[in-house]
Amino acid sequence: MKRSAKLDVDLEEMESEPEIKKNVKEMKEKKNEKGQTVVEVVDECVFKTILEESKGDQRAMVLGSCWITIVGTAADGTEFLSAPFEEVSFLLGRGFFAKGLEMSVATMLVGEKALVVIKDPEYGYSEQHMPETLPKENVFPLTFEVALHYCEKEYNAFKGDDLNKRYECCQGKRKRGNDLFKLKKYETALQFYCAAQDLANFSDKESPADLEKEFQEQRVNCLINIAAVELIRKNYKAVTDRCTTALTLDTANIKALFRRAKANRLLSNFKEAKQDLELAILHADKNSKPPLEFELQLVKQGNARIKAKEKKMFGGKLKDIELYGDKAVPGYQKGLFGFFTYPIRLCFQKAYEACCAKKKMQ
Repeated sequence: MKRSAKLDVDLEEMESEPEIKKNVKEMKEKKNEKGQTVVEVVDECVFKTILEESKGDQRAMVLGSCWITIVGTAADGTEFLSAPFEEVSFLLGRGFFAKGLEMSVATMLVGEKALVVIKDPEYGYSEQHMPETLPKENVFPLTFEVALHYCEKEYNAFKGDDLNKRYECCQGKRKRGNDLFKLKKYETALQFYCAAQDLANFSDKESPADLEKEFQEQRVNCLINIAAVELIRKNYKAVTDRCTTALTLDTANIKALFRRAKANRLLSNFKEAKQDLELAILHADKNSKPPLEFELQLVKQGNARIKAKEKKMFGGKLKDIELYGDKAVPGYQKGLFGFFTYPIRLCFQKAYEACCAKKKMQ
């Protein structure tokens, strides 16, 4: 791989960080005793050791959105910054992180992992972005283990008037969310899905009908993707809300029906879950039916357990009441009031009948 690619930073876009512009042409690199490449980003002040080489050639975008995993440690061993798995994003060149760190990230390729050491406080954090967890004393040298995973130029949804570009950006963010979901980076995936949904929530009467249809498909897909993450996060109410919105746009969407049913089962809303699954099975193809049918069995089992528990609680007095079906019981009033008052009225009725029978015998 050509080493010059790592140092070929776009200087024309680096007006917000003149220090990078000043030093990037003069950076030196050498090999350490382990054979790793060490880049002297700033003479005797900031060093970057490459731990893992990139397999691609896409470099960090200055003034673009960079997604990284990072662990920061102070000189006294305090780990003041910890995001080793889920990714965090920042606009490179805006001073969100330590200056020396941003200067080092500007030389990285996507897929590269590096160890950055900052020895001079001049290249540390600004007062505005100083982490609260950073020690007050014995701070330097600062050490960062950082990996660059993704870079993109942010699309301004408010200024953008190119609908095709907006759609491509929306599609790209959702695809990135899907890739992260497969890696089980659910929190990061959720951020991409929500960003894609913001771009998809578009309505323009003058836009072509086919493009509007594609935007609507993206809206539905984003909603059910978000529901999948919320299901893993056990935020079941959010799942039902997202799926319900998706179903207003696509009434027979199998994934939306399935995920809403699963969330409702976990919320013990068995009747609603059963209705969704029966509708999904009706519209599903042969390959999609087995998981739906399995989920329906879980719903029926959960319903049976709840009914058995309620019958035991009321001592068998409710054995003739169908709480979750469509059977009507004489004298039983539906709803919460009827649920609690029917056993009492039933006891009074039996007591009254017993009194009448005793009176006849006399």
